[in-house]
Amino acid sequence: MVAKGLPFTPNQVTVFHAMLAVGASLGIAIADRRWFWLVFIVMELRAVLDCYDGVLARGKKISSPYGRTVDELSDAVGYIALNVGIAYRVWHESHNGYTFLLMCVVLGSGGLQAWSHDFYKRKFTAALTHGRDSVVPDLRPKYQLIQRGEADFIVKFGLFFDTMQVKVLSRRSAKETLRQMRDADSPIVSEDVPHILAHADTFFIRVVMRTLGIMTGDNGFIILTVGVLLGSLWEAQLVTAAWGVLSLGATILMMNAFLSKERAHGSKERAHG
Repeated sequence: MVAKGLPFTPNQVTVFHAMLAVGASLGIAIADRRWFWLVFIVMELRAVLDCYDGVLARGKKISSPYGRTVDELSDAVGYIALNVGIAYRVWHESHNGYTFLLMCVVLGSGGLQAWSHDFYKRKFTAALTHGRDSVVPDLRPKYQLIQRGEADFIVKFGLFFDTMQVKVLSRRSAKETLRQMRDADSPIVSEDVPHILAHADTFFIRVVMRTLGIMTGDNGFIILTVGVLLGSLWEAQLVTAAWGVLSLGATILMMNAFLSKERAHGSKERAHG
């Protein structure tokens, strides 16, 4: 595999694609519009590298919770920079003060999209492909590093990020999940997994997974970068904000309804057992 022989690390690729996003955003803010096609190409290169850092990590067999957190932070830096660059350019050209309010909506909904998508994708994908819950295995190494006093800011932020996902997005199983995180000797058991597997071939689970795919924060990048290519910055902000709020609300409602229903059904089965 080509990835194994490359002389750089996945984290270096991750930091580099964040730098590309910042540079492209500066181009949006101050460059002549005739160069927006080049900005678009740079942002597309950023998207390719954003996917490739994970491929490189798996190819070199050095995937880690630390690297995943660095990737999340780099994505956030790139998305914030892109939105700031667009908002500044719109304000500079039209003095449209609403662009900064719209920027806050885009950033807020985009951040929540990425936050929710990351959690639900790990939970459902691991259940459907491997028959297990990936949440506790992701949490335990970070928690253990912190307990040993070996964690830096990145690891601490990663654990905070992940535990908040559990508390907010999986409230019914949060207490048990966090208990298993703290107890390294306890078996990893999730009530969600058998219920997800029981519906693996149903129409509903296919709708859930497709809705989750639509909500991915990468789509926000796509809408905004296409807007840059077309020179329609304000319109791209509007579309991204509307899409972000609607897809986020629909996905969270659907996911919570599915998991809550299944856990309630499982509780009834145990009560009658």
